[in-house]
Amino acid sequence: MKKWCWLFCAVVLLTSGGMAADFSLNLHVDYNHGVSDYFDQSVIFLTTEGKTFIETRDNRMGFGFALSVTVPVWKRFSLQPGIAYKYGHQNYEYRQADNDEAEPEKATHFFDLFAWNFSLVYDILRFRGDWNLNALLALGYNRFSADQEMREDERKYWSLRAGLGATFVQIEHFGFQMLCFYEFPLSDSDLTFLGISAGIMVRF
Repeated sequence: MKKWCWLFCAVVLLTSGGMAADFSLNLHVDYNHGVSDYFDQSVIFLTTEGKTFIETRDNRMGFGFALSVTVPVWKRFSLQPGIAYKYGHQNYEYRQADNDEAEPEKATHFFDLFAWNFSLVYDILRFRGDWNLNALLALGYNRFSADQEMREDERKYWSLRAGLGATFVQIEHFGFQMLCFYEFPLSDSDLTFLGISAGIMVRF
């Protein structure tokens, strides 16, 4: 983890050289919706001592937070290194199939996703008042971890994110941002999701 912290700091320093008056700090809150098989409801039938039980697992993504720095590098292009944290939960149910009177066993388990992202941002359109419409392409390095009850190992993988966003209502050094995105894994993982984020920016 320490080496990634040093890498993040180095990227920010290198990309902001000579442009200290132009970079901005961004803080976002996002909501994510899983669209891969991992988020399909899993139903397993188990037979024990002549009785049939049904085990149901339903994984859902939830809210997340992101912190990034945007640094203009050339014309309409900017670099945006950042970190992000997302969390989700699993609804678990275990019940006897042929006994409706038996109380099912229910529980909620949690998982989280921590990521280092490096994004390339392009301003597609620029309007009066410094309103911008932009496209984003990001490479991320992710760490997935979950509660022990989910019986899933911690795993790390690379992902790619593509999105379309806007920066608007900029008042002096402050502004608002929105982004719609699609993120999918590049390596061994099945966490694919859509997301929408909104946040503030502080320009220096």
